[in-house]
Amino acid sequence: MALVSCLFSVLAFCVCASAGTRASPDVHITLGYNPKVKLQHVLPAFDGMLLGFDGGEWGGGLIFLDQGGGITQMSDHNIRGILRLEQRVFVFTGLSHMGINRGAVLEISRDANRLPAMRQLVDLQAAPSSITRLDDDSALFEVFTGRFQDDRRVYQCKRFAHGVVSNSDACKANPVH
Repeated sequence: MALVSCLFSVLAFCVCASAGTRASPDVHITLGYNPKVKLQHVLPAFDGMLLGFDGGEWGGGLIFLDQGGGITQMSDHNIRGILRLEQRVFVFTGLSHMGINRGAVLEISRDANRLPAMRQLVDLQAAPSSITRLDDDSALFEVFTGRFQDDRRVYQCKRFAHGVVSNSDACKANPVH
């Protein structure tokens, strides 16, 4: 019950848009008992709210909070972004830490009972970062290639449109972070 009231107090401070947003940096909420896992992504959807958490190696999760205050944990993966594109809801997950580099794009839709359900749409094989929604209802993001140049990670630019991931050259001019 403390989690529910805490979620409601967090939502009171979040400015949410239909395209997806990041939670206010001043608001901190914990998932489970680890204070390093904080609410970072909020999207109103399916007559409730999708709440995304990312704590890196400490874990993460995706929670659906319905209008009645019911909570459904949908995933325990690190959530890197939640976006509404083309009237569909997509969740980007991933972790890049100490040799682990994995990620995926999930699609959230209603099941036969009209409850939110998820399915993995794309295995990214690397953690997405810098996820940006574009005006044309697509998204750009970067993935760590596993390579380094001058002791800095090398990233590859990707575009997500119509449920498909493709390579892109539209990210930053310098793909080395």
